[in-house]
Amino acid sequence: FSIYDTEGGFRKEIIVFTAFSLLSLAHAQKKITPIQLMIVGGLFFLGVFSHEIITFTLPYFLYITLLSYRESTIKKSAAIYFSIFLTITALAGTWFSLNFTGNEITAHMICTALQSYDTDAKICDGAILWLGRDAIFGLNTLLTLLEAYIKVYTPLLLLSFAPIFLTNWINKETIVLTLGATVLMLPLYFFALDWGRWIHIQVFFTFCLIFSSHAEIKIKSNV
Repeated sequence: FSIYDTEGGFRKEIIVFTAFSLLSLAHAQKKITPIQLMIVGGLFFLGVFSHEIITFTLPYFLYITLLSYRESTIKKSAAIYFSIFLTITALAGTWFSLNFTGNEITAHMICTALQSYDTDAKICDGAILWLGRDAIFGLNTLLTLLEAYIKVYTPLLLLSFAPIFLTNWINKETIVLTLGATVLMLPLYFFALDWGRWIHIQVFFTFCLIFSSHAEIKIKSNV
């Protein structure tokens, strides 16, 4: 998390990006060890309790674990225990997010504590500021921007996913996964303004799956 410049690139989803990258690499190399599962699980746990958005990435972890089991890269018992751990972690994170939502007082206390270390005042923007705002505020704010958002982000969404249709990765199973993950993330699009961020997360996970599955490009070359 950027302390001195809130426009910096290190956002908390990088924790789960790291976890999924490691798991995808291990899957691609056809070798997943217990140590790797512990590291990935630990990063997922840290991510879930750092930002609630990490919970929405659970389907991707479960799917690549299933693929690894099918390819005998991971034992059945390890796959089951790993999946149960991730699911329980995600559910626990969701419960904490719903029951400890924070408020303006919480935001002020956090802001005051951070500024006592002479950090930039902008640190109190973003997630800290929004602790004092509820879902209805987010929805109402989004409605005022909805027309512009649709015009801007729809082409970007289509452009981001367009390369997938040039590969052989698409099948009934991956379509169900993509649709399921999208449905799970829909609340973010209704109550939060970072549409580009949500699209980026989905694209990142999708292409990690494609690369680790050794998908091939369907374009024929005459060269």
